[in-house]
Amino acid sequence: MTRREPFALILLAMLLAGCATPASRIRKHQAVFDAWPTEIQENLRQGQVAIGYDSNMVYIALGRPERIYHRTTQDNSITIWQYTDYRHRSQHYPVYTTQVVRDGHGGYRNVANTRWIGVTERYPFDRGRVEFRKGKVTALETLGE
Repeated sequence: MTRREPFALILLAMLLAGCATPASRIRKHQAVFDAWPTEIQENLRQGQVAIGYDSNMVYIALGRPERIYHRTTQDNSITIWQYTDYRHRSQHYPVYTTQVVRDGHGGYRNVANTRWIGVTERYPFDRGRVEFRKGKVTALETLGE
């Protein structure tokens, strides 16, 4: 890897993360955002939602949900947006190898090597859920500490 590649990867990650922020979604839907009251606008800028918000407000604050569930009961229909996040864990593992090399006398011999490889694992977890009835937020679930 050249010296430019890590920088390019960091820049790409920053650009992709920039597409997933409340500020970028506000810019994309500026006219709709400007029509809401100032208090709601401030909450959305901070990525916060509240009971009574509509789906457009939740989208601007939290982005697109990873899953959408529809629950139908005898009394009404409920839509649930689920948001997922990931924990990462990196570990290094030894890999033992042998290599056949030619020695200085024209013969061959085995040389043992230990190489270390890095493995990063991703573990998904529910970050939260938003419940809608008739297009309005009626319940919020967040991950407890």
